[in-house]
Amino acid sequence: MPGGSGTNIHKVTTLGTVGEIDAKESGTWYYMAGTNGGIESVPGRLVGSFFFAHDGDGTVQFNGGDIITIRAGAGITINPKGNLRNPTVEMSPTIDYMLEYVV
Repeated sequence: MPGGSGTNIHKVTTLGTVGEIDAKESGTWYYMAGTNGGIESVPGRLVGSFFFAHDGDGTVQFNGGDIITIRAGAGITINPKGNLRNPTVEMSPTIDYMLEYVV
């Protein structure tokens, strides 16, 4: 797995509609980080992300959805709590980022 990792990271589990435990934020924790954007395929449940636009406005897009604009010198945090599974994150070249996920 890319980035760093931790073991035995447990947060919240919820009971699914069919009575099965859905461990949305539980599992082995990993992260990936980088500069100058690009495309990352996250191999697990995304639990948190941080994006910072350097050297100009930047954009972030999850799974081909709406484009999120981040103004130059600003950062945003998105924490989908593990509800986003195996996403593709596309970022413009002005974005520095960190993506946290569990598997």
